[in-house]
Amino acid sequence: MKQLAFLFLSLILVTSAGAQKKTYDSLAIRILDRMSSIIGDMTSCSFTAITESNYNDPDLGMLTRIAEHDVMFSGNNKFQVMTHGERGHLGVWFNAGSMVYYSYTNNHFGYLDSIGKTNIEAIENANKKFDIEFPAADIFYPTFTDDLIATADRIEYLGKSVIGGKECYHIAARGKDLGFQVWINTDATLLPVRMNIIQYDKQSQQYNVLFKDWKINPNLPDALFAFDPPPDASKMKILPK
Repeated sequence: MKQLAFLFLSLILVTSAGAQKKTYDSLAIRILDRMSSIIGDMTSCSFTAITESNYNDPDLGMLTRIAEHDVMFSGNNKFQVMTHGERGHLGVWFNAGSMVYYSYTNNHFGYLDSIGKTNIEAIENANKKFDIEFPAADIFYPTFTDDLIATADRIEYLGKSVIGGKECYHIAARGKDLGFQVWINTDATLLPVRMNIIQYDKQSQQYNVLFKDWKINPNLPDALFAFDPPPDASKMKILPK
């Protein structure tokens, strides 16, 4: 895959919506579009996401919760997420319409049937109906760039920086209620290395993701996406939020 030829040919596009000006750097948009296209063309992938999210403790104030997630996607209708964090060891499997949640820590599981036919539908429905969050799911949306444009008043390419020895394109966006930054590997894969989201409407809550160990189109057997509960595991009912 050839390196992008437009990387030093940035233009600034300015559009007006009433009195509010919206500024979109065309170079930033092209890099984001290219990243989304590459991710969308994958038949399978795996990666590790280390997430940091802050939350308000009534006694200690603002604290940070850190978790590590091992993620696998196969096609558009299978995924697995293994999470280790302060809430314990958790697993989520989705396979062609059915999702199961299992707590290794508490040894109980629950099914979410008819949650969606595709990975995106399942992630959206699980979040909206059951408040189940998935690490960095935004980047897998085919409309990722359009969604960011709809949310942000300004999107800019800020130059290059190095994260963990990898040279990255640094892109930032700002909207009324949202601040967003992403660092994308400058090599031919154009995969995200780090992401930062600030929600101004929620006391400036921050969510950071560090991506590691990307594997593109690995051979992932279907058995990885099937859950067999341990004989001594207890079944629970997952209630809507």
